[in-house]
Amino acid sequence: MISLNREALTGTTTCPRLFSMAKHGRGDAGEGSPGLEELAGRFVDSMGVIMRMRGSVFRRAMGEHGVTGPQLFLMKMVGTHGEMSVTGVSEMMMVTAPTASRMIDGLCARGLLQRRKDPRNRRATYVSLTREGEKVMRRLWEMQKTEFLRLMRDEDRQGLAGTVLFLEDLAERLPRQLKGRGSGEQRRG
Repeated sequence: MISLNREALTGTTTCPRLFSMAKHGRGDAGEGSPGLEELAGRFVDSMGVIMRMRGSVFRRAMGEHGVTGPQLFLMKMVGTHGEMSVTGVSEMMMVTAPTASRMIDGLCARGLLQRRKDPRNRRATYVSLTREGEKVMRRLWEMQKTEFLRLMRDEDRQGLAGTVLFLEDLAERLPRQLKGRGSGEQRRG
């Protein structure tokens, strides 16, 4: 499993795993294999730490371009899939259309995305990256990849490959499983 250099990430030697183990009642003694419920809790705790660390490491770089974490994800998604409808963006990001529109508005105002109305269906709006948006997205994405490469360079490749395959599979399955349950956002009535 991945054992990130927590001191490099947080500037402290406090191990987030200790919180997780204490919370789920697990010590270092060989108490047998953990149950599925404990593993799920530890997974959620670990992903939370990873995402917070990722955000804190790149917040200043994103801020230089006026981009938030979710906006960077939106840019990466549009960069990967090409021109997308606002509805498609909201579905892929699992947010409401108004939320996606607000993020898109901010990126358009910064010249990172551009909007286009469909001439055959005036209600449909499509977004794509501008040249500047492509440059910013690539720069920020490469910074993240480089930092994670640095943190993972001493990891066991086989264990790391297994972890990455699991996460890729989970990332592919979750949207399908959650479809129909709503976006997870609080809906205002």
